[in-house]
Amino acid sequence: MLKKMVRKFGKNFAALALAVGVISTSQVCHFFLNQPEVPDQMKKLVDKRKK
Repeated sequence: MLKKMVRKFGKNFAALALAVGVISTSQVCHFFLNQPEVPDQMKKLVDKRKK
């Protein structure tokens, strides 16, 4: 049953994770001392989305 759910919703979870990553990368962090490094691939996705 778990395998069936993973197959059914796996693509949706992956798309949701990507969307959350792009949206959170686009927003400014108000706590600049705690802002982590952004991976290069995520920067490319954000730049591509802005164009």
